[in-house]
Amino acid sequence: MEGVYLRGKTYWFRFRPAEKAAQVRINLRTGDEMEAIAAARKIKARPHAHTATGSLTEWIGKYIAHKKRKGCTEWWMQNLRLCLEEAAEYFDPSPRRVTQAQARAWQEGITSGDRYYKHRKTPTKKPPVNARTAATYAAWVKPFFVWLIQEGVILKSPFEGIEVPKTSPALRKVFLSREQALLALNARTAVDGKKAVELRFCLFAALHAGLRKAEVIACRPKWFDLEAGLLHIQNEEDFLIKDRENRTVPLTPEFLAFLKEYGLRSPYMLAPDAVKGRGPYRFNFKYWFDSHMLALGLEEFTFHDLRRTFASLLVSSGVSCYKVAKWLGDGIEIVERHYGHLIANDSDINRSWSQPSRATVSDESMRKAAEGLPDLMG
Repeated sequence: MEGVYLRGKTYWFRFRPAEKAAQVRINLRTGDEMEAIAAARKIKARPHAHTATGSLTEWIGKYIAHKKRKGCTEWWMQNLRLCLEEAAEYFDPSPRRVTQAQARAWQEGITSGDRYYKHRKTPTKKPPVNARTAATYAAWVKPFFVWLIQEGVILKSPFEGIEVPKTSPALRKVFLSREQALLALNARTAVDGKKAVELRFCLFAALHAGLRKAEVIACRPKWFDLEAGLLHIQNEEDFLIKDRENRTVPLTPEFLAFLKEYGLRSPYMLAPDAVKGRGPYRFNFKYWFDSHMLALGLEEFTFHDLRRTFASLLVSSGVSCYKVAKWLGDGIEIVERHYGHLIANDSDINRSWSQPSRATVSDESMRKAAEGLPDLMG
């Protein structure tokens, strides 16, 4: 094909986007002639698209805007942006110069921690993440490069041919015992003053109402009806519930008594003055929680384990999975899968044998019937 030529071990394509435009040379990133011709034909079909300029960071902004038009939530897009910008610090600033070697090194590095961010003034080594988190990062970054191909920015994804390690969908079934939950809630905390009171609000919200971390942070005073003893978890302009469904949870007497002393704080129940944090959360109490649990010898538990504890204690005490599912905002099948094994022993299994039959049979009839049976024990 005219304009396709071999330079070293790689094919290039030389063409003019318009009749009087300057000549453009594009690296086709392949040593296979047929692949090179196919790539050149794609470029020829959309010549102006493949002369697009802009840094990787600029294209990330455009990709986020594209996702917003698709109706993705602010929460999801915030996490997506953080992941892409973190990867962009490692890759070459130009989308066209991001190589497969960089992509492979980044993917291997996020699990080992062996990745340096050379574009910073001081090279920084990132801590490793677990295999499931690494798979999630890759699952967010790879579609971005596919979109760049669709936009004509690049010809080939640097992740092409790189497999994301498969991880088993581990269902975490870790929760606190009732004694551990009471200790976490009532023991003197490792943080002081105002922080201690606010941390106790977080603990109550998870252990007594089953709230997720994001829901605790998003709590508004209008969600709490102290007279009726109800908590209404609602979608807001800046916050969407995971399943998008508003729900209501009855307030326990203990939580209600705490709230009357704690007060209804505005505009948020937790850290009302905090508007925007450095991460995806408006405010993050992770350090408080981790310090508290470490001091109690319960450092193996995460904050989400408290939500699981809320459910497990209810199910094991005989509350129906249907009610627990409604309070959690989860499907009943999810609750049964996670907590069904905790359902108290069901005596109904004994009914067919412990209850006398309606048709009464005399002892003499039973004796005569038994005489005609073979000796099963012989």
